[in-house]
Amino acid sequence: MTVEQVINTLQLEQEQNQQHRFCCRAIMVKNIAQYSDLLARLRKLPHAEVVPSSYLFDGDDILPSYENLISPIHYGKWLILPGVSEYLRFFGDDEVQSRRFDKLWNNNWPSTQRGRIIIPLWGCSGEWHDKSLHFMDKIERTDEVFFDCVNDSDEEQKLNIDILSVAFRNYKPQLIGFGKVVIDGLRSWYDYWTNPPANMSEYVLITGRIDFIRRINGNISVRTVKDMLSFMQTNMHGGNTLTEEYCPKEAQECLFEKAPHGSSVDESISSCLNVEKFSAFDVMGKWNAFSRGQKQLVRLWYNLHPDDSYICFCLSKSKNIMDVESNILHRIFDVNKTHPAWISESQTLIHLMKIEKDDDYFAAVAKLPTLEEQLSYLSSDNARDKAFIVNIAGNLIREQKNIPDLFTHFESIYPELCAYLNETSYNEDLKRYMYLYKGYKLSNTLPKDDQIYFGNIQIDDYDSRYSAIHNALNEQSIVLWIDALGIEWLPLLCWSLNRINCGKIVDITITQANLPTETKFNKQWEQMSVPFDKTLNRLDILAHNGVIDDANYYSCVEQQIEFVSEKISKKVMSLLKDYRRIIITGDHGTSRLAARIFHKRDGIKANNVTPMSHGRYGLTKIDTYQMQLPETQIPAKDDAGNSYIVFRNYDHFKFSGRAAGADDDNATYGEIHGGATPEEALVPVVIFDSTETLPLSANWGENPVKIFMRKARCRICFNQPVNDLQAKAGAIDALVSATSNKKEWMMEFKDIKSGMHHVSIVADGKIVGVEDLVIKSALSNDDGDLP
Repeated sequence: MTVEQVINTLQLEQEQNQQHRFCCRAIMVKNIAQYSDLLARLRKLPHAEVVPSSYLFDGDDILPSYENLISPIHYGKWLILPGVSEYLRFFGDDEVQSRRFDKLWNNNWPSTQRGRIIIPLWGCSGEWHDKSLHFMDKIERTDEVFFDCVNDSDEEQKLNIDILSVAFRNYKPQLIGFGKVVIDGLRSWYDYWTNPPANMSEYVLITGRIDFIRRINGNISVRTVKDMLSFMQTNMHGGNTLTEEYCPKEAQECLFEKAPHGSSVDESISSCLNVEKFSAFDVMGKWNAFSRGQKQLVRLWYNLHPDDSYICFCLSKSKNIMDVESNILHRIFDVNKTHPAWISESQTLIHLMKIEKDDDYFAAVAKLPTLEEQLSYLSSDNARDKAFIVNIAGNLIREQKNIPDLFTHFESIYPELCAYLNETSYNEDLKRYMYLYKGYKLSNTLPKDDQIYFGNIQIDDYDSRYSAIHNALNEQSIVLWIDALGIEWLPLLCWSLNRINCGKIVDITITQANLPTETKFNKQWEQMSVPFDKTLNRLDILAHNGVIDDANYYSCVEQQIEFVSEKISKKVMSLLKDYRRIIITGDHGTSRLAARIFHKRDGIKANNVTPMSHGRYGLTKIDTYQMQLPETQIPAKDDAGNSYIVFRNYDHFKFSGRAAGADDDNATYGEIHGGATPEEALVPVVIFDSTETLPLSANWGENPVKIFMRKARCRICFNQPVNDLQAKAGAIDALVSATSNKKEWMMEFKDIKSGMHHVSIVADGKIVGVEDLVIKSALSNDDGDLP
């Protein structure tokens, strides 16, 4: 039978107003295109209407109540009931027991019933004629109620329907947009089939009734998927390799976005990790930016593609993704003998992943038998490694290893430490002394004999700092005062300055600071009419307080080295923008040994002396220059005439307090100053000149300025002396006059009006840019002037 013939039959029944106890009519076609055409034709029947979903569904995701249409309120109506094909396809097994549709189909209607319930069907001949459903058993003349319009020549319908549990409701955005029709709930599914497009073949239905739906294989495929993993196993190429163990929930959520598109597992992992091609180091370099799910995908990749790499080994040993970093850090010590190549890989991974090395890691490094092995597990890219290297160097010195021999081991990994230990910046006496001092400092040990240790060195043999600075000054100088920069740091300072390309060291002088070696006695910047900068005080803070939250002295030394090797040179380069000569010096030095011995020696009783700075010196009312002092003490006076006794060695007056850790084997922070040992009292004066021409620049001394007596007077400051100056504000030439240093000039503009003025400056024949000058009137709201 054809659809046309069925329509004619229905029209005839309608025209004749026929009564019938069996008022349902089912029409079977083969595909969705025919079904859509059938629906369109049925809608054209006079007074025919499609059954609204509200007649059948009391909720968004419940099974239809077909028996609602048996109500007398529907008698005499011609109703079109779509969606039965989908109901039978999904819930045919449940229909056997529930007879949900059968109650409507086989209902015994009143003999006066003239209405019809027309049921368009497609592609479900097998379900309709299923003997367990008994749809046609009670009907004598089936050809009056069931019209089979299927022809063998009709096109087969291909359809894939994924039935998803309600767990997928939160992921509808990921499902939409990949060529699939996504429908949530059985009521919406019914509404869709009231007017379906004929060209769609991929569907997703989200429903809580998934347990009642049967799976179908064939041209029309119905797959039930209760969880995300099952969905990906079904939809992704290679998805059958995915397991709950290696693709847990977070990883599933990352991959799920790719699953509806049908991409492969490998492609999806790479896409989720934002890489075109999976590369271990590229991927692990992003580790800290990855979500937990992305990290799990890395482990999944290596589960699918195992290789003989350290990262694969560590991932395989990680029961939890949070164990990966710890495994990378520590497991290398278990396998370094069998896989020596993994040592380098482990260090690369630690660096890329920015894994913080812990106490257990360094304890394992310390147990390695040779220095070369220990250094292969360390790097210079973080402070803790460098502090540990300083500790290693200290231990080697304690074992009486020669300091120069250490250079060959440390030069490549920690050149700053080698520069610190270098002795080329000292004279012979200081070479010997600083060699011993730095050895004791780094090894956390103490000299046994003061006389041998100090030898014949005398701080009085060195010129005063003031004279060295004064002799170096010129018109383009600034003095960079660095708190606690003693001669201990001179070799490292020179190493750092020599790396600056735009300048060079022109002179180095070792000088004597004022005694006692406290900042308050060494504020010589207040005695010089020269620009200065005294903002760098990190060395002094480290000496007294160490590193915040880290009492380890080697961490303090590492920070000292970092400050001298990096921060000072950065400051110098900044100052070179405005000055051609930078004079670098310190107010005093500090002493590690004085701090250590403070806890080892009894303090000397201070008669008529007020001890200060952990007893390194003392204030007395007696003129110390008139006193007969021991060789270990030296007299001093400050600018106010106060007298002091200062220790040349590591003795101290009795004083309570903490200077440093007293434990020889556990070095804790602490350095002090105030005394007259070489490391406290000798400071460098380094002259560093720019090798580039300093561009001339200027700024206003005051801006804005006011008109007075019909004149505006202002001051302009240059960064270097100027011999000839011309200035003009609009058409008004300025009268100019130089101060004594020719770096500051006065200008006077006559009969100038208030407002903002662009001033053209030509200094020594060069145009110099300067901000606009704001001139204000003498009286408010008046640009005139006082009479």
